[in-house]
Amino acid sequence: MSMNLVAIYGRMGKDPELKTTQGGTAVCTMSVATDEYIKKQGTDGKKETTWHNIVAFGKLAEICHNYGFKGGRVFMLGRIRLRKWEDKEGKTQYRTEIVVNQVEMLDMKSDKGSPEKGEGGQGPDDDVPF
Repeated sequence: MSMNLVAIYGRMGKDPELKTTQGGTAVCTMSVATDEYIKKQGTDGKKETTWHNIVAFGKLAEICHNYGFKGGRVFMLGRIRLRKWEDKEGKTQYRTEIVVNQVEMLDMKSDKGSPEKGEGGQGPDDDVPF
C-alpha cells in the first residue's frame, strides 16, 4: 500500500491565475509559501520559506480564483505530482506541484473584491491553524 497526501498551511504568493483547457475544464494555478524556523545551537534561529506550486481543477479552481488573493492564508489538502514535458527546444522539463482537492480560505475576498478576515480567530502572524 502507498499514500500520496499533502497538507499545506501558508500564504498565497500572488493572486491565483485561472485558465481553461481545450476541453473546457477550469485550471487554477497558485503559489503558496510555508515558513519553517530553523534553530541552530547558539543562534536565535532563522525563518526559511518554501514555495509550493499549487493547481486546482474544475469548480474548486473557480473557487480558488474567485476568493483567493495574494497574502491570503489558506489550508489545502492534496497530492504531489511530477509533471514532465518537452519544451520548444526539445528539452525535457519537470515541475513538482501539489494538486489540491480540498481548500479552506482562511482569508477571502469579499463579493466586492476586497480582502476580508476569515472566521476562526487566527491572527495574521499565527504560524499554525490549529
